[in-house]
Amino acid sequence: MNSDDFEVIEIPEREPEVQVRPELADWLELHGFRSSNGKYSRTLELGGKPIKLVVDFTKSEKGTRYGYRLNLDKEPPEWENAPSLRDHPLLLEYKSYRDKLFARPQPQPGASTPEPAEEAKIAPGLVVLQKTPEEERAEIMDRMDEKQIITEISGEIKERILEKYFYKFEHQGHTVIGLSYEGVKAIVRRMGHIRTELLKLEERDYGWLAVVKAVDLKRNLEAIGAFYQPKFFFPSKQPNPFAATLAIVKAQRDAWRHFISERVITETYREWLRVHGSAEKEE
Repeated sequence: MNSDDFEVIEIPEREPEVQVRPELADWLELHGFRSSNGKYSRTLELGGKPIKLVVDFTKSEKGTRYGYRLNLDKEPPEWENAPSLRDHPLLLEYKSYRDKLFARPQPQPGASTPEPAEEAKIAPGLVVLQKTPEEERAEIMDRMDEKQIITEISGEIKERILEKYFYKFEHQGHTVIGLSYEGVKAIVRRMGHIRTELLKLEERDYGWLAVVKAVDLKRNLEAIGAFYQPKFFFPSKQPNPFAATLAIVKAQRDAWRHFISERVITETYREWLRVHGSAEKEE
């Protein structure tokens, strides 16, 4: 099993230490960020090259902003720190939303929550965070899509078709769940509004580099997936005749993955575990 072939999601035995305010998590997911181990990231294109925007909650409840550029001149390509991207318009928009959220007075324990009118009297000039109608509609549609996708895939679980969608193994006291390429493809297929475009396929001395752009037509979001596939199998060092194809498929998978909600993955896995966990005991 190669970890390049699936999306790894760690489920700790104890409660996760990183807690993200629901308002921030919702904002980030609505704007195309995906969550992993206390960090939210989104990969997109800038000046014809892939960049990665990250909001890291592991050291700050407000989320620290980072930016990276993919250096395509290296073999294999490497993500390099790009401090200037901390001021990318999308991260600045997040910062503005976050700062307004934290500027709101927090209710004291045991105190009743004031009505909006009373809150305005208590804190004149306070900017009350409200979602725009467009954001509310997008969030409602996202929730409806998630429910439909989970329902459809749950049907496949009962037919034991979903066995190929997940991997599961133990690693250093954690249960590690792998969402396979088939799993990503199945969920994206049910979303039905993702367009994919191959931006780059380049042969290097020791491998193939593929860069793919995916566009969520419903939410008007785009994501970039980049993958470098060696020309040789390891550790045998035998030639891999499918290296170019694998580079494209894995770059496409990484781009698609940005549009899949963590809720869809979590609920789908829980259903899979409920069905197959009992099946494993019977066997």
